[in-house]
Amino acid sequence: MMSQMMVQNQKNLENILNGNSERNISAVIATYKRCPHKRQPHLNPISWAAESLGNQPNIAEIIFVDDCSHDYFDSTIDYIESKISKEIKVTAIKNNERLGLGETRNVGINNAHHPHIFFMDDDCIVVSSYVLPHMQYAFEYLKSRGIPVGSLIPPVNGNSLETILTDDSEIAKVSAENGAREGTSTKFPLHYLKNPNKYLLNHERRIWQPLEVDFFYGVFLTDKKSITETGGFPTTSWRSAAGQDIEPAFVMKKSGKRIFYLPSYDINFRVLHMRYGDPEIDSVPYTFKVCGLSFDEILRVSKSKAVGHGCRVPESERLKTVILSDARLIFKFYGKRLGYENLEGLYNKFSDDMGEKESFYSAVQDLIPFLLDEEIFSKYDARYIRQRYLSEARTIS
Repeated sequence: MMSQMMVQNQKNLENILNGNSERNISAVIATYKRCPHKRQPHLNPISWAAESLGNQPNIAEIIFVDDCSHDYFDSTIDYIESKISKEIKVTAIKNNERLGLGETRNVGINNAHHPHIFFMDDDCIVVSSYVLPHMQYAFEYLKSRGIPVGSLIPPVNGNSLETILTDDSEIAKVSAENGAREGTSTKFPLHYLKNPNKYLLNHERRIWQPLEVDFFYGVFLTDKKSITETGGFPTTSWRSAAGQDIEPAFVMKKSGKRIFYLPSYDINFRVLHMRYGDPEIDSVPYTFKVCGLSFDEILRVSKSKAVGHGCRVPESERLKTVILSDARLIFKFYGKRLGYENLEGLYNKFSDDMGEKESFYSAVQDLIPFLLDEEIFSKYDARYIRQRYLSEARTIS
């Protein structure tokens, strides 16, 4: 009986790779102020996202949830529907008021009709047509081995297009010493290359073993049940720089689910984050076009400062919100000891620059009531934090 089940699992995995499985992934994209172009909707980044998702043979629907923008979202959706495969359902939802990134994504979750959900930012491009099939293959492989996988992350180009060879401890890990976090980006575990035969999951397709990590950001594959059981994305009252992405990951891990990263040094196995309005890359080594645009043209459009930051935190607020969200999450999910170590490390990191120090003080001032409200802090903790950091802030001012 077990051997028959293994044979069936293998057949299902092969069907995913060969494009013979049913379309069963809902893509959810929260968006805000990403459609400034009326007469040229192909210049709006959600059009690029939609075309790249439309090339994935396992995508069944794309759900765009607009957070009450006043732009050309509706006409851009019309353009997308006219171009995309009829096999893919496009759903457009518009909030009646600003709800924030977390709640906007939750609206997408509630409207997803398929068992798997792929989350992606509204200015991302899936580079090749095999990205989602390879991810689903790895996801289902883990499940077939009885592993309680909660989510799987692809390599995401944002500020680096090169494969970064590094140690496991530098890939989406929370430091046990001070709570510092390292992301994934396009990192590749160095020890995989020392013994490829051991770490290749599929030799023919060059799919590597998923690497277990501590958290994900805003681009990942999950199943609807797992993300729903976390309670979805948090609805914090401030626009958090990445904190809203990471919190569901910590909740998943706490519930016993495991999070994985699917590394690759194939530059076509990527999700390209254009950072519309503030790109951190100057050139892109891809020759294919998206919506009829070369990547040089896409970069030029993305660099226009007039388009704004969308859901992203403005650069002037970024450092404060990074400190605030990082410190809150470490206290909440890793306890006070690591929380205090993390806060002290952040203080030392930013103590030499007056502007950065002011951002730190402001973040700590806002952090205290959040942790009191969530009953993570006692009044004693709050008093200690104020004396340790904010008394110095008052002296400086």
